[in-house]
Amino acid sequence: MYMLVKKDKEKALQLLKDGKIIDLLPYVPQLADEIAVNAEKQHKFISAFDDSFPNHNAHHDAMPPSVFLTLGTIARLKNFQSMASFPLATTNPFLLECLNFAVRTGKEGLFNEKNVRMFSKKYSKDSFVDHTNDFLIRLFNNTTFRNMHNFSYDCSEIPVCLKNDRYENSTVITGKKGEKIRGYKLGILRGQLPHDCGYPCLITFGSLKPHALILSKEALISNAWLKPGDNLNVDRGFLDHFLLRAMNEKGVSVTVPAKKNMEIYKEAVAIAVKENNWNVHPNPKRRHQKIQLVKDLAPFYQGEAAREHGFSKEMKINAAVIRIDVKKDKKTEIDDMMVSKDKHYAYAVILCTDSRLTAREIIQNYQTRWGCEEDYRQLKEFWKLNAFTTTRYEGILLEMICCIIAYALCELFKETPKGAKYRNHCLMRYIEPEKQCFKMSEIGCTLVVPQYYAVLQMKEVMKLYRECDERTCRLLDKKMDG
Repeated sequence: MYMLVKKDKEKALQLLKDGKIIDLLPYVPQLADEIAVNAEKQHKFISAFDDSFPNHNAHHDAMPPSVFLTLGTIARLKNFQSMASFPLATTNPFLLECLNFAVRTGKEGLFNEKNVRMFSKKYSKDSFVDHTNDFLIRLFNNTTFRNMHNFSYDCSEIPVCLKNDRYENSTVITGKKGEKIRGYKLGILRGQLPHDCGYPCLITFGSLKPHALILSKEALISNAWLKPGDNLNVDRGFLDHFLLRAMNEKGVSVTVPAKKNMEIYKEAVAIAVKENNWNVHPNPKRRHQKIQLVKDLAPFYQGEAAREHGFSKEMKINAAVIRIDVKKDKKTEIDDMMVSKDKHYAYAVILCTDSRLTAREIIQNYQTRWGCEEDYRQLKEFWKLNAFTTTRYEGILLEMICCIIAYALCELFKETPKGAKYRNHCLMRYIEPEKQCFKMSEIGCTLVVPQYYAVLQMKEVMKLYRECDERTCRLLDKKMDG
């Protein structure tokens, strides 16, 4: 069980002098706390929680949503998996002051894992995701970044134990290799930050069975992130003329690879081979690949539905055709759905609805989509995204959302001068083993007494020893030794 106490320094010190002390919690600087402190100082993420998540508490003095969500996010920053670890997430004085609540073990505690689960049940599935997406907007609006114009979207399977059918709303599908998979499907819209970092702007979540396009189409079309002049990178599973048309009406271009069996793919390759005007690939690592721009391909977009709705008259589609020298380029994997083989070369076609872009610009935009795959890899491998400690759907949502928000705070931290050295690295690999040097003035502690707590700097603790009587000093000694 855990005790809930409110901040009041004056009353806490008075109760201490009366001999009533519950705990003295030391604080030593940690990288995870530094990330959270940066997020609060720069982006006001704690208040953003309360602005985005409505308070459904019946009593006005109950814990606001920001307490649960902040502690859950910090717990994931420290790689704590269970909801039971939420109350123990931080003893950082600055963060506790911002929360205006402190929690600690106690026999008559008010804060426990049951409270966390009850909090998660106060929101429906759809509203929990909607409130999270609103939070991600508010958090980013509190940053100095205003130049995100290149976005990527991708979905990924979130597998759970196949034999455990207690996972609420989970479904079972057959994987690409014929294996059975139980779990959920997560979609993330990733915005490209200045230094190749990525910000998770929007999430979608559901069972495994629906196609990614069905799960995501409405959210992609109606979200507030994509604005006129922006570009959206998606994989070929999102080749849908209704989506392309809707994005075109918003003034958003779409960059997507064509499928090998599509008429527009074959026509683009045929024109490129005929014109034979190949240029150097923008990525120096792909020196055995050449690129060429092919224009006005909308009339070749196949499908009766597209033709019936005058798709080719409304849309402008160009393509960057990539020619791969198969004999010299042994590293590039030839995807049967994207390339066509002849005697010497393989071809890939990247479609784009922005007719102003060159082949080089189309490819440079689309190359940022690998960040989605890298995000999912890090979230699963290092952040243990799918290591759920509950089978209840609300709890799964809470754990997943706290993990994604923690990841977002790390990506924003990488854009700061202090976080610059972690760019191109997974921060979770550094949080636990990082040994930081710190000043004595940076060490603090939290004094916990019945009903109240106070955040004290080390010099204030030393002052207490001078002002308190011998009995109180012995109490402090006992807590420091214990």
